Formats: sequence, C-alpha cells, structure tokens
Amino acid sequence: MIGSGSYGCVEENINVTLDDEASSPVIDECPAYGNYSPENMLSAFDGESLLGDWSLTIEDTFPTQVIKLQKAIIYTIEGKIIESIDLTYAKCPLSIDVSNYTKGVYLVSIIAEDQSKMIKRLLIE
Repeated sequence: MIGSGSYGCVEENINVTLDDEASSPVIDECPAYGNYSPENMLSAFDGESLLGDWSLTIEDTFPTQVIKLQKAIIYTIEGKIIESIDLTYAKCPLSIDVSNYTKGVYLVSIIAEDQSKMIKRLLIE
C-alpha cells in the first residue's frame, strides 16, 4: 500500500521508487511519482535470492465500499493475455503467484461486476 496512513491513497498510474536512502517516507505522502523511503526497510532483503515464490496481492482497503470484483486479467505490454483470474468468490487479500513471469512490464486489469475497470502496471525485475 502506498502512502497516507493506514488508508492508502487514490492516486492512479503511480510511478514511485521505494529506496531506503530516500529522504521522504512514503507512509506520510500520497505520491504519484518520485523516490520515497518504504515503511519497512528493503535492506531486510539484502543477500536474499531473487528466485523463489513471489506474489502480487490484491486487497480491498475500503471494505465499507461495496464493489464486487469479477476478474483480474494480466497482460504483457504487447497485449497478450498471460492469466485470467476469476475474482467472483475470491477472499481479500488475494495473492497471485507471479514467480514464473519473466522480467518485464505487465498490465493488470481488474474488472468489477458493473464492468468498471482499473488498469495498473506490474514491473517484474
């Protein structure tokens, strides 16, 4: 979750770099771009292998707002569908295993029951 206390923020198209050396803490901001220090130090992962199980977590941080999610579709930047996940009966938070994805930029489209849609970028390095 990015910024502004325990409720996150409503920014879209966020392009934020988390860096232990950054001077501004992300938890106090609601940034759309820039370098910020994470809530927990990334240096905790120093020496850890990049191999293993990595996951993308989708979580409803506004449980009082009733939006029924229908599906999530993960695309390559070229538009090829990599995975389609039925969210109709999914419990939040939902973790999706992305450890087998190759390095690159992906698009995650989250579609609600009313067909409204949110698209976010997923960068795997």
